[in-house]
Amino acid sequence: MPAIQFTKNESITYGDLNHYVNQVANFLLDNKISHKSNVCINLEKSLTAYCILLASIKIGATYFALDFKSPSIRTKKIFEKCKPNIIFTSDKTKFNSYSKKILIVEDDGSQLTFCKNYQQEYCQLNFKGGTKDVAYVMFTSGSTGNPKGAKISHENLSNFILWSISTYKFKSGEKHSHLNPFYFDNSVFDIYSTFFSGGALVVFTESDMESPQLIVDRIEETKCNILFSVPSLYMYLQSGKSIESFSFMSVKTIIFGGEGYPKNRLIEIFQLLSKRVNFYNVYGPTECTCICSSIKLEDCDFEDLQGFPKIGKLSKNFNHILTDELGNIVPRGEVGELLLCGPCIGLGYSNDELLTKDQFINNFKAITNHSRFYKTGDLFKLDDDNNLWFVGRRDFQIKHQGYRIELEEIEHGLMLSTKIAQASVIHLYENSVSMLMAFVEMKNDEIFIQKKIKSDLAFIVPKYMIPSKIFMIDKLPKNRNGKVDKNNLKLIVLDKLREKNIG
Repeated sequence: MPAIQFTKNESITYGDLNHYVNQVANFLLDNKISHKSNVCINLEKSLTAYCILLASIKIGATYFALDFKSPSIRTKKIFEKCKPNIIFTSDKTKFNSYSKKILIVEDDGSQLTFCKNYQQEYCQLNFKGGTKDVAYVMFTSGSTGNPKGAKISHENLSNFILWSISTYKFKSGEKHSHLNPFYFDNSVFDIYSTFFSGGALVVFTESDMESPQLIVDRIEETKCNILFSVPSLYMYLQSGKSIESFSFMSVKTIIFGGEGYPKNRLIEIFQLLSKRVNFYNVYGPTECTCICSSIKLEDCDFEDLQGFPKIGKLSKNFNHILTDELGNIVPRGEVGELLLCGPCIGLGYSNDELLTKDQFINNFKAITNHSRFYKTGDLFKLDDDNNLWFVGRRDFQIKHQGYRIELEEIEHGLMLSTKIAQASVIHLYENSVSMLMAFVEMKNDEIFIQKKIKSDLAFIVPKYMIPSKIFMIDKLPKNRNGKVDKNNLKLIVLDKLREKNIG
């Protein structure tokens, strides 16, 4: 039975995958990588990468994935948070400053030649760890300009796997898309819900994602049954006019999450496919093991096309409270910050005790059996049917193209330039499309060159964090507290966009 499908005619069975994973596990153990070691995966999707990930789980090591194209400055900050004991990469020169670490170059073929001399039978382990040990670390954007690594335990992951399989009733042999990159927490759902339900993981490489039609063609040729991605990708397919009423004939389920899907765009694809495809809206912070709620959408959810669809009720065993700025629980119907507790709440942040104490707090007034709450920073309101509705963010952390981003991290990156005095970044929607816009104050006599600023920023932050447009401004507007008035900046952007459309 196929476990991974790489191309239309190339796949690997569960039996062979297990043998390869055992080889990698024995290689890691022989190289003194074991319980609580940190394994860095800096590879594109490949047999090697999947085997390293699964082998790390088997031996009790902690894995974390890097964006293959991540700037070296950001990689360095990540390594300061989670020091790797071994790095797997296809670009050894990128890690010269970490030459003491073991570097393995990815294989081109289907055989894992770096560990071919190791046995394929799983050896007896002395893994004395427990379910509270860290399974993986997932890095997200940080408000101080530094990435933060959310630590997820084996217990968190096990609970998540059981929930995902029981919720969606996945069956053996079904084909699940792997559209999400390793370094994005949506991939946790892709990988584990597939392998633990006996499905086949259909790999979408970077080249498969180069155009809407290529994506659709690959879904069709591989006969995918389950699709999971951020709304931005589905809107990308919609914009490319690649989805018709006869599209996705093999697809049974479409799941989206990671950011809001504007209902006025979602209804277009829903009306085309919902007679034969189930649509699910999911929600969950990285710190809470990917997904905390899931709701199947029905026709009645589109009676009003304003805003985003509800996220529904939390998953089984989860609990929540909504609090105001002073930490008081808000009445039903009022907006408050969502605090989550339950079996998938992570262990905190890698090598950052202060941030962990700030975001993960002790049992709030002892309303549940769980000992800790995670402060999501997301604003919600609860309706009379106990459904949660997303309203916005408490701070300036936003979701863009499915990635959770702290706008401050982009601002820090811009102000690393010796030519920029101050910078501010805002997030808004133009025609339902998520956009990042930046404003910069230039230092005396410095010339504003948008292309140069963007190229410099690309060495500091990932591509998805580069603003679509950068405006020069004489002085950033401030509010009465002396802080940058972002609402004023949004009005400026809207005026500029309006002028562009009129022109």
